[in-house]
Amino acid sequence: MLMQLVTAVFTMVAMPVQPMPVPAPTIAPAEPVACDSEDALFDLLNASEQRDRRGAVRIAAGACQPLSGLTYEIVEETNGVAQIRLFPAPGDWARSRLEYTLDEMISVEPGPYD
Repeated sequence: MLMQLVTAVFTMVAMPVQPMPVPAPTIAPAEPVACDSEDALFDLLNASEQRDRRGAVRIAAGACQPLSGLTYEIVEETNGVAQIRLFPAPGDWARSRLEYTLDEMISVEPGPYD
């Protein structure tokens, strides 16, 4: 019995310690946003990918806004980027504006003005 215990302890000590693999970082899904230019959208995505929170906040505060709760219409989709028309109020074409987002961030269902 003593010999088995000594063998077990020796085996544990003699084995090289292997670190546990580091789990892949989990990235929270991005909140759907719309930016006033494609450049601002790409800058925001790059800052998020590089985990540059200050950069992302700075860009989002100046040129981007969350899409949740806004009324929009898809104008054009090219290479994964969607140009959308945002309406401050449903049917308010006079104050509507063009914005850019990723097509995966928006609903593909027809908008109220399609």
